[in-house]
Amino acid sequence: QIRGDRDVFFGSGHPSRVLMFPGHEYTADLLLRQLDPSNEHHGHWTKLPPAIFFETAAQYFISSHRRTLPKNSRLLTVPSSLDREIKTNPHFRALKKRGEHLISA
Repeated sequence: QIRGDRDVFFGSGHPSRVLMFPGHEYTADLLLRQLDPSNEHHGHWTKLPPAIFFETAAQYFISSHRRTLPKNSRLLTVPSSLDREIKTNPHFRALKKRGEHLISA
C-alpha cells in the first residue's frame, strides 16, 4: 500500500493535530526576528504566500501579548501545532521544502 506524499513526510498524524513542545520559551523573539527589516532574510516575504506572512505576524502579536501579561497571569506560547510551525518557522519551511524535493526525486 502506497501512502500519499504528505503522509510519508509527516507520518500518520495530521500536522494540525501534532503538537510541538520545544524546550524553550522564546517564541516571540524568534517571530520578531523574521519580521525585523534589518534581518538579512527580511525580503524573502515577497517569495511566500501572503497567508504565511499574516500567520507569522499574528503569532508574533499573540505570543508577545501572552509574554507581557503580569507575571502571575502570564500564558505560555507552547505547545504549537506542527502545521503552525511549518507556516511560521523558516527552519521548518526549509525542512518541508527539502523533504518534498526528496520525495519527488
